[in-house]
Amino acid sequence: MGRAKQAPPGSEVKAKKKKSQVPATTSSTSSSTSNKAAAPVAASTAATTSSVSSRAKKRRNRAKAKRESSQPSSAPALSLKAPAKKATTSAMTKKSSAAAPGPRPYKNRTKTLVFASRNINSRDRHLMEDLRLLMPHQKTEAKLEKKNHFSVINEICELKNCDTCLFFESRKEQDLYLWAAISPNGPTAKFLVTNIHTMDELRLTGNCLMGSRPILSFDPSFDEKPHLQVLKSIFGRIFNVPKYHPQSKPFFDHVMTFSVVDNCVWFRHYQILETPAADGSDGLDKHMVEIGPRFVLHLIRIFDSGFGGATLYENPSYIAPNTIRAYKKRQLLSKYDKRKHAESESAERSEENQLPLDPVNEVFRADVDAMDEESDNESSEYESSSGEE
Repeated sequence: MGRAKQAPPGSEVKAKKKKSQVPATTSSTSSSTSNKAAAPVAASTAATTSSVSSRAKKRRNRAKAKRESSQPSSAPALSLKAPAKKATTSAMTKKSSAAAPGPRPYKNRTKTLVFASRNINSRDRHLMEDLRLLMPHQKTEAKLEKKNHFSVINEICELKNCDTCLFFESRKEQDLYLWAAISPNGPTAKFLVTNIHTMDELRLTGNCLMGSRPILSFDPSFDEKPHLQVLKSIFGRIFNVPKYHPQSKPFFDHVMTFSVVDNCVWFRHYQILETPAADGSDGLDKHMVEIGPRFVLHLIRIFDSGFGGATLYENPSYIAPNTIRAYKKRQLLSKYDKRKHAESESAERSEENQLPLDPVNEVFRADVDAMDEESDNESSEYESSSGEE
């Protein structure tokens, strides 16, 4: 117990005299008690040193503030100019960042899948290639087998990351059908394509920059009927080149026109050509020069979803090409029937319109017959005599 009472005085001496050392020959009990007492003392010394350093920093800050306040009146003016410079430099950096070329905001990422079915002929294939040249946002795909159902096209569009589609369906290698769809939710329009003329076939003088954005021109009649409004929205989404598309050019030098004539959609493609003014002024005259291709779309049906679904509209004036060909064949077969009917009618007329017998003709008929017999006998006698000689 006496040794335990002597431990605290030794620890106090150690705290007061930092350089003093405890002798190593002390007993085990005194060393353990001294270590336990030294731990809180070390913590207290660290706290005191940190508080002293913080007080010293505060004093230095106060002294610095006093020195700044004791400076002449020109110092505040300098301090006011510094933020102004920062503001101007920040404004300049903003202007330079705005003027510097960077990645353009490509927001409208509409892509159109353009492909065809098997057994498509050369003219239809060239028409498809012409449309691909006019659409820098298009994607291609291999020909679709006829045994596949059209619902597969929605899956192909999803794999190709396309939300619109132009599908050319060929039947009997002579009929071309165009499916214009917004995949996969629709709507979808089905057309019969006629009067096809490609750019290579026409060889017109118009020309436009490849990849430039077109101006879509629609006939005012597209706003009169609901089904034409649907067609306008479909064509607008398919043929409209997105702004800032990577493969497009920031120019508008050609126009795609869609006109409604005789319940059909007529497609034409023109170049915007600028020439010097004819009156000699500094202005420019703008003209329209056709480029091609040309084709006519006969609307068949409008479906609710992509490549199928409920029928929203059906064209009552549409006639299938098979019906037209059958009618022409019947007309060719009717020519034979008409000829036979004409022959029978002529025979009937000849029987009905026979002239009555004239009795005077019978008087002279006997003399004529006798003279014919005499001439026949003479000719036979002459032939026999010539044979004997």
